[in-house]
Amino acid sequence: MLLFVAMAQPEVESIAQARPGNVEEMFRAAAAQEMAARRELLLARLHEQGALTLDLNPAALTSSVLNQYLNIKERAMV
Repeated sequence: MLLFVAMAQPEVESIAQARPGNVEEMFRAAAAQEMAARRELLLARLHEQGALTLDLNPAALTSSVLNQYLNIKERAMV
């Protein structure tokens, strides 16, 4: 069983969702949107291949990963 953990990037999401005010901000938003799309595609493909995937805020990373590991262990998946 593979557990893939990705750390969310709230600053990238913020840039991707912001309304650009000039050309530079437009390019930054487009780059952030592409990064977010590629990330979602990667997580979806891993999930399709049977991996458990978590996309977590860095502040919740430790407790969430530990809880997921304990859940996997409890279900004898390790």
